[in-house]
Amino acid sequence: MRLILICCVCLTLSAANASEVYRWVDENGVVHYSDRPVVEAAERVAVRTPRAPEAPPAPPTGDVPAGSDAQGKLFAEPDPDQVDAQRSANCEAARARLAQLERAPRLYREGPEGERQFLADEEIELLRDEARELVDAWCD
Repeated sequence: MRLILICCVCLTLSAANASEVYRWVDENGVVHYSDRPVVEAAERVAVRTPRAPEAPPAPPTGDVPAGSDAQGKLFAEPDPDQVDAQRSANCEAARARLAQLERAPRLYREGPEGERQFLADEEIELLRDEARELVDAWCD
């Protein structure tokens, strides 16, 4: 449940990155960019952001017997090639998410009135630690 909540927060943060960007040139001819219009001459710039990779599902736990689902119903054993392909895809998604979190110096969530609420360093490190755990779980 905690992982789902954190994934939702991460997705919200990535959606918040697609906010407004303003561009202006100062008196020395230097171009500046900001999330707020600092001077009146600042013009709004359309920015396309790539879609963030989805976090992979949590790795299976050892609590459920092989050949059954969480309710104990029997099902056919999956094809090993499909399992390897899915595991590889999950590993790639986990590594991409970790790289995204490690590249971002400041992460924020959007507040109730649309303002940015920057995450504390401890919250950011918690997200990164959980992303590392997913990489360890999915990647060999």
